[in-house]
Amino acid sequence: MLSMTVRDHALPFLVDTGATRSTVNQDIGPLSGRTMSVVGFSGVSQILSFTIPLPTHVAGQKLQHPYLVSPSVPVNLLGRDLLSRLNAQILCGQQGLTVTFPDGTEVLCAQGIGDTHQYLLRDTEPRFADIFWALLEPSQTGLYSCYLHWKLWILSVHPYMAPPDPLHLTLFYDREGNECYLEEFQNQLEGKTWQLHSGDILVGQQGVAAMVNLTREQQSWYNMSETAFPHISLALHPGHEARELGPMVKAAVLASDWSSSGLPGVLRSPSLKMFRIVSTTTDSALCTHELIPRDHGREKSDHPKAQELISSLPVSLWAEGPTDVGLIHCKPISFQLNTDSPVWVPQYPHKREAELGIQDTIEGLLDSGVLEPSNSCWNTPILPIEKKGTGQYRMAHDLRAINQILGTNTVPVPNPYVALNNLSPEQAWFTCIDLANAFFCLPLHENVRDIFSFTYQRRRLRYTRLPQGFALSPGIFNQVLKESLADLQLPDGTTVIQYVDDLLIASTTAESCLQATRALLLLLARHGFKVSQPKLQIARKQVSFLGRLLSQKGASLSPAHRTSILHHTKPDTVKAMLSFLGLVGYSRQYIPDFSTLTSPLRAMVTSAGMRNLNAKLTWSRNSEEAFIKLKQELAASAELALPDYARPFFLDVSETESVANGILFQKKGGERTVLMYLSVILDPTEKRQPTCTRHAAGVAKLINKSAHIVMGHTLHILTSHSVVAYVNSQTFTMSSTRQQKLARILEAPNLLFTHEGVNMAERLGEGVLHECAHRVEKEEKAREDLQSEPIPGARNLYTDGCCYRDEKEGLRAGFSVIEETPDGLKTVTAQKLNGPQSAQRAEVVAVIEALKAGKDQDINIYTDSAYAVHAAQVDLGQWMRAGYLTAKQEPIKHMDEMKELAKALWFPQKVAIIKCKGHDNSGSRVAMGNQAADSAAKAAAGYHEKLLLVRPDTETQMTKLSLTEISKEQDLASPEEKTVWKLRGAVLSEGTWRSPDGRLVLPPGLKDSIFSEAHGVGHAGISQMKVDLKEWWHPFLHDMLKEWVRDSKDGTKDGDLPITDWVLLRVIKRKWSEPRWTGPFQVTERTSHAVRLDGKGDTWFHLTQCAPAVTPQRSLKEVRQDLAAAAAGNQTKEPHTSRKDTGQNNPCNEKGHRVVYP
Repeated sequence: MLSMTVRDHALPFLVDTGATRSTVNQDIGPLSGRTMSVVGFSGVSQILSFTIPLPTHVAGQKLQHPYLVSPSVPVNLLGRDLLSRLNAQILCGQQGLTVTFPDGTEVLCAQGIGDTHQYLLRDTEPRFADIFWALLEPSQTGLYSCYLHWKLWILSVHPYMAPPDPLHLTLFYDREGNECYLEEFQNQLEGKTWQLHSGDILVGQQGVAAMVNLTREQQSWYNMSETAFPHISLALHPGHEARELGPMVKAAVLASDWSSSGLPGVLRSPSLKMFRIVSTTTDSALCTHELIPRDHGREKSDHPKAQELISSLPVSLWAEGPTDVGLIHCKPISFQLNTDSPVWVPQYPHKREAELGIQDTIEGLLDSGVLEPSNSCWNTPILPIEKKGTGQYRMAHDLRAINQILGTNTVPVPNPYVALNNLSPEQAWFTCIDLANAFFCLPLHENVRDIFSFTYQRRRLRYTRLPQGFALSPGIFNQVLKESLADLQLPDGTTVIQYVDDLLIASTTAESCLQATRALLLLLARHGFKVSQPKLQIARKQVSFLGRLLSQKGASLSPAHRTSILHHTKPDTVKAMLSFLGLVGYSRQYIPDFSTLTSPLRAMVTSAGMRNLNAKLTWSRNSEEAFIKLKQELAASAELALPDYARPFFLDVSETESVANGILFQKKGGERTVLMYLSVILDPTEKRQPTCTRHAAGVAKLINKSAHIVMGHTLHILTSHSVVAYVNSQTFTMSSTRQQKLARILEAPNLLFTHEGVNMAERLGEGVLHECAHRVEKEEKAREDLQSEPIPGARNLYTDGCCYRDEKEGLRAGFSVIEETPDGLKTVTAQKLNGPQSAQRAEVVAVIEALKAGKDQDINIYTDSAYAVHAAQVDLGQWMRAGYLTAKQEPIKHMDEMKELAKALWFPQKVAIIKCKGHDNSGSRVAMGNQAADSAAKAAAGYHEKLLLVRPDTETQMTKLSLTEISKEQDLASPEEKTVWKLRGAVLSEGTWRSPDGRLVLPPGLKDSIFSEAHGVGHAGISQMKVDLKEWWHPFLHDMLKEWVRDSKDGTKDGDLPITDWVLLRVIKRKWSEPRWTGPFQVTERTSHAVRLDGKGDTWFHLTQCAPAVTPQRSLKEVRQDLAAAAAGNQTKEPHTSRKDTGQNNPCNEKGHRVVYP
């Protein structure tokens, strides 16, 4: 215990180095209004107040100091804050603790203080620092307005972000508790308004700031370090901290090489790589004092204890260079290839400078044992790759030839961004560890080392460790490292995320993060890994991991990634554009409507040809604007929050004609925290659908895109559509396959659809509720009120088109429009079709002319063209939405006519397009109008009906019966039979009954013999029999054939094949009008319906393709020899004429089966 005088009162104090703040247990002075949250041994948190700074006398020192007031403290506590200000030293000895002050005063602290006098006081919140600043007030003509004027140009220099604090001039940043400054500021300056005069705006690598010219009075309050200069921070580079702007401004003030940049009003310093915008502004600023966490503005800095931690670790853990590699004690790596033949790809020629640039790397890897001499027959080339802007080279190995013949499956690598979902919102401290030369840590098996041989300066070398560029390397290393980390013990609230050779530690407190970092690094050292110390990030509030900037708030683009996007040059070839689209596509979830922004760029690639990589791109103003806007949007994109799986997810959806956009977010503390922006392109089939169908398809796509984050948790989807009900309705406009697929996605149990709320994706309020089925019925039509039933009292028009082939002119088409009037049918127009000639085009043009004729009237258009009616009533709406393109992105048929039809539909006041029956002989009003339109269209096309007289030979092809015999058989038919012939158009001509087209009528008496001949030994089917009977006619021929085949007397079913050892095989060619056969072939296997033949491989042939054959007397080889000899004209041996001819060389022997030789 020691005695101190506080405000002229002598008070005893217990020296307590565990107490953050000095504390009194009685009211010794007025309170200041400042408070602090503390907790004692009881674990109960308390909010305690500070006194104003009170005069304190101890050991010859006098100072002003505020005390924390806590009536529950059993004794006054002298904490670390006052001990530090007194410069006291505490020594531990046999007599106890001795406190020594600068004047030499020593106080021996008494022992034997009971347990009731022990008290622990510690912070439950982060340590704070006092910041004194002048906050700028909003102004229309001040500094911020000037910054906004230059903002677009400034953002083109670097991907700057808004600063974390409001615009201000920092006067004093107090980490030590300067009570004198605080008291004077509170008494004299706090709450007052200054006029700040800002000078030029500086644009540097660290950020953007404006110089401030302080008056003499204002300068007296400026208490920052000598390395800084008064400034106002306007923007910050993502890779730098706000505290770096003060030295940047100081350097700009001292620089002497400012010169014109070529841009009016902008100077440039080559030495600083900085721009200077000449400006002068004045702003009002409010002087105020705030408490902020001590790590505020230092989120990208390592923890203060980081260096101490590094010093305690083994020196062998740190990699000293690119060839300093570790060695893991694991089973040597082996794999299988699809071939045993060595692969030899010659070494590429390189510049001498490049080749020498990797010499040190080669020698270093030889010394490290990664490389060794080789005498193998394998070779793959190596490539020296220059490190941009350094003049140095790194070695790459082109192992594509080896990767192509891999027989071992590639080991999968986990998705790192799915793994990031394991981070919890409570984790605020992070460590990143980058393993150095990671793959070289794993030994290769002796049997596979030759595969990785290469040539360098005529030396043959090979790898003894797992090489880079090998397809299996990432997955194998990832698995080995995962197994090595299995024994890692982590503190509570700590997570480790591994992606190949990158490790991330996330923890709730700095202490646990440091503890986990130390444990992990020691484990890596024990297993033989090497770590890159320059890339180590220890216990930071913000770290860079896999191209992302991670913090407790979420993830954003890393500074390097932002810079690479912002400074990317304009691609001039397809290959360069695809590379750029891949770069920005990696971070597409950070900006809304990504697909629309990239649409003009993708259109250029499509126009030039996706596979034509070296094709030059044609830039337009639209595509250049999209390119610039896309870069700026990504460079300035905000961070995305990490998911909290204790809360539900929300998805807002918007849809256009070609793109579906969504925003996935969660609600925290009344605010929406965005997790990702979604943007997908609808496929060609979906684009042509009505709004409700496109919306349903877009919602399903966005659900799938966000599934890796939602992971089956509750998802609320905001929509004004009845999505599930519509998809399952009969009105749904896509195929049943797509309907079932969408239903499976939309009916997932974790999905909840709602109609209430503000849709962030559409930037609208609540959507208009509607009935999807009713809206789709309207949108399906090109004109909503287009009807398919006659309009009462409307003008009736009949249209038709025709097309025929003229012997001289080829195709000729015409169309007509006929009007029904009280006086009869009147021709409105009848013309020959110009341009491409087709019946469908003529029918559509006829409808267009009818629409023009009915302008501003109510009309009914009758047509027997299903094509024209379906086009106007159904297809036209979809084609308009799809830009008149098919699903293959090709122009639709008759595109120009369809565009004209879409316009013409709006000419009449009311219109109905009605499908009527064609060639209707009922004599009705509509039938007569349709016949008149048909006749007029034929006449306009120049068509004249011709009568065809068919005069057959005296003998038919299928039978050798004479006309007299056929006539006698026809006379034997019953009167009822002949009556049926008459009713179907048959006539008796020259004593013979013939069909309307001149064919002979098949009499009942010849039916069986004719049918049996057509059926043949090949057991032809009904369709083939009808072809063979084409010269015969009967009104019920098809039914007669079916009945005859079913009741065939031989009892053999159609297509059955008698059991034979040899068969003929049908030869099918479209140009042949009758079946032909080849063979015979010997049957090797047989089933109930197929056979397998010798010489035909493993193919099975159906019995309908086979006919029975006798056993041949000659082999196929002998037949070919005879044919070859006959063709040459000098037959060397007697032909086999003495042998019995078979179906193999006698086409007429097999009862009409024509045989062709294979």
